[in-house]
Amino acid sequence: MTLGRSVFRACDSTRSQGQQDTGVCVKMRTAVCAIILLVSLYQGEALKCNFCMSKGTSLCATTSIQTCSGASNACGDVILSAPVQYSWRMCMNMAVCQSYVTTPGAVAVCCSTDLCN
Repeated sequence: MTLGRSVFRACDSTRSQGQQDTGVCVKMRTAVCAIILLVSLYQGEALKCNFCMSKGTSLCATTSIQTCSGASNACGDVILSAPVQYSWRMCMNMAVCQSYVTTPGAVAVCCSTDLCN
């Protein structure tokens, strides 16, 4: 917030010299405060993915919704077929998910929108 501090300092130095705030100082203070407020109130929505895990012959059926965090920036739907079948849908890192796409014996879909898996 260097800009905010410098705006306030410039206006404060004007006031300390016995001059009144100019309209520019008032407008700039208002703008800086509004920007700080908006930035502090902004909260990005976390990615949501279907979640389930299965081992054996049946594919997993979605049982819940998982909210992704940290490095988990993708939803993955992965099926490993040999020698034992595993399937899962969950939050995961996009690079990890993409590695399943190229893994022999695996079928994977990676996406990055809510509940896309």
